[in-house]
Amino acid sequence: MNEPTPSTPTRAAGDQGSAGGKRVFARNKTYERWRWQIFGVTWLAYAGYYLTRKSFSVAKNELKRADVLGLTKGEMAWIEGANSVAYALGQFLFGSLGDKFGPRKIILIGMLASVTTAIAMGYANSVLAMGVLFGIQGLCQSSGWAPLAKNVSEFFTQRERGTIMGFWCTNYAIGGFIASTLAGVAAQKFGWRFAFFVPAGGLLIIWVLFLLFQRNRPEDVGLEPDGDRIRIETVFMLCVATLPITPRATSAAPLRPARAPTNAPTSHARTTAATRSE
Repeated sequence: MNEPTPSTPTRAAGDQGSAGGKRVFARNKTYERWRWQIFGVTWLAYAGYYLTRKSFSVAKNELKRADVLGLTKGEMAWIEGANSVAYALGQFLFGSLGDKFGPRKIILIGMLASVTTAIAMGYANSVLAMGVLFGIQGLCQSSGWAPLAKNVSEFFTQRERGTIMGFWCTNYAIGGFIASTLAGVAAQKFGWRFAFFVPAGGLLIIWVLFLLFQRNRPEDVGLEPDGDRIRIETVFMLCVATLPITPRATSAAPLRPARAPTNAPTSHARTTAATRSE
């Protein structure tokens, strides 16, 4: 009998004949490592998106100065409005693209585009250029949420996703705090342009880590898909395997017409009896 390989689920002790709320298969170390590796790298990726998202909010205090761009309140309003509209519309776009092409391609392209746009914003010398680029940045930012959430769901079962997503969603709070602090320190020490350059460099590092350590599905690393689907299928197969098999007859006997009871009078007898009674 072949021993189970690391990529093959093994039967857990105590689960031989029942699936009553227990795991049908025990997890293996390889699978657990990949689960938490995906959790960590996707958490870092979405936190990293905030590095380039917060740059304009920090730098706009300097951009209001007449010797920089001289942004007015109205100009800042339409610039941030363009960013918000692009971000909202992009959610519909990248959600469907993530389903079609997988989270890996969408995140790598979107994150790299965000880095490039942030660097371009650091070199912007006009209100129009800053507004257009910040709108593009909103579109780049929208590439993160839906594909990354899909990626996490591939490695965690439905019954545990509430807890997992609760911890995973700390990325935007922590990422936003780090992003604002980093951009503020960079702008104070080196000038407002570095509020874009330094966070872009940080996101580029995260992009490399994502490229190295992320995969879309357990099957991409030679593991069986774990979760509700595999457990349901396995329980069904175990139940079917325990059903008794009754051989079926190869040919059915021909049907015969029902015969009248022997003690019932025939039609001839009934006619004769009626004649005698007359």
